[in-house]
Amino acid sequence: MKTVLYGICLLSVVNLSCSRGAGKREPAPVPVRVFVVHPDTLSRYLYLTGTLEAAREALVYARVSERLKEIRVKLGQRVRAGELLGRQEGGVFWQGVQQARAALQAAETQFQLAEEEYRRSQRLFKQGALTRRQYDESSAHYQQARAAWQQAQAALHQAEEQFRNTELRAPIGGVVASIYFELNDLVPAGQPVFRLVNPGLMKAWL
Repeated sequence: MKTVLYGICLLSVVNLSCSRGAGKREPAPVPVRVFVVHPDTLSRYLYLTGTLEAAREALVYARVSERLKEIRVKLGQRVRAGELLGRQEGGVFWQGVQQARAALQAAETQFQLAEEEYRRSQRLFKQGALTRRQYDESSAHYQQARAAWQQAQAALHQAEEQFRNTELRAPIGGVVASIYFELNDLVPAGQPVFRLVNPGLMKAWL
């Protein structure tokens, strides 16, 4: 009888333990996301509306009032500083150069003769074979001939400069952006004929 009663008690304890264990639930699993971390570059863009212009540009002006005789470049062509872009009619100026050269040659001849005569007068005057008045006249003639020769040199340089003014050369290296006149157009002095831009350096107006 004691054995049966012990068995019933043991069974009751087992059932109670099972019923308590069945009431406890395992916690729900927490989802986990795994990322691989590595260095990267973040880019941010700002979109604006504006105007893009060359930071350096130059205008080539006509220095004489003559017709445009020659255009050596085209729009978009790249040129070097000092390169000849075009030329105005220079026939009148070339005639001036020829006349100035002839005048200089004549003045130089007269100066050489006057110099020889003056040196001769110096020798004769020292020897007492020439009066003071004659010596002074020779010296004055020499001074006048030298002044005329120097003036002829200056006139030639001026004539050559006027002829060079018919040349239209690039003041900077860059690209031909504008040509304001056509061939054989009369271009007044002081008017721009070409516009050059340097695309290597740009500036933006926002």
